[in-house]
Amino acid sequence: MATKKTTTRRTTRSTTAAPKPIAATRTTAAAETNAPATDTRPPADVPIADQPEMKKRELIQRAVERSGVKRRDAKPAIEAALAVLGEALAEGRSLNLAPMGKVKVNRIKAIGGGGKVIVSKVRQPGKPMTPGSVETDDLAEMPEPPVKAAE
Repeated sequence: MATKKTTTRRTTRSTTAAPKPIAATRTTAAAETNAPATDTRPPADVPIADQPEMKKRELIQRAVERSGVKRRDAKPAIEAALAVLGEALAEGRSLNLAPMGKVKVNRIKAIGGGGKVIVSKVRQPGKPMTPGSVETDDLAEMPEPPVKAAE
């Protein structure tokens, strides 16, 4: 009887020091003009590196659990959607996908072996969107014109 050898991937944590907090006393042009300094780094309470990367197998599993369709029906559809998204990004197209957010391609660099490095920015909506909900603009509505009094 043949036995199948399985291996598990271990994740190792680096023992380097935590990133330094943003200094409160910066000497910038914004500080000299009494304007708040803008920092584009994410807030400290957002865990980014602690989460493992999502593989295609996990994506299919979660989609099956959430939608209730059979795995054999969901897998080809998800693979086709991923292929279309990959092709669009490789062409440098921006994506605007309601629950996920807006993806803007900033740079594309060719690497050896025919591969590409695509640098992009993802902007997600502030309020969580549910599938099937209508996305609304954040623009203010025009006020009603004043009603003229009869003379």
